[in-house]
Amino acid sequence: VHKPGLEGRFMRWRVSEAGKIIVETGNQGFFYSLVTPVRVFAPALQKYDVWLDRFKEEFDPMGISAPGHPYIFDKIVDEVFPEAITDELKEAIKKIGAGPWNGNPD
Repeated sequence: VHKPGLEGRFMRWRVSEAGKIIVETGNQGFFYSLVTPVRVFAPALQKYDVWLDRFKEEFDPMGISAPGHPYIFDKIVDEVFPEAITDELKEAIKKIGAGPWNGNPD
């Protein structure tokens, strides 16, 4: 039985609640997956989107392989489930992104 609003509640949990666990604990196992919005989390994870962009530019400059990846889920969250990104997640990402972490001892 479909329950209205279930998708939105799941996405809020999947992105923001599980996302806070990812950035606050450094867990890169169960909660992190291919359905995580890369650009949302990149500031807290040493801006790895920069490396993804460089890799794609070097090895797939025409965007032939997996068009849209790895940012498809960012687009889905932005366009379909914007409420999945809570203020609490934004604050956690901002705090972790500011350091200290390896490479940013301040």
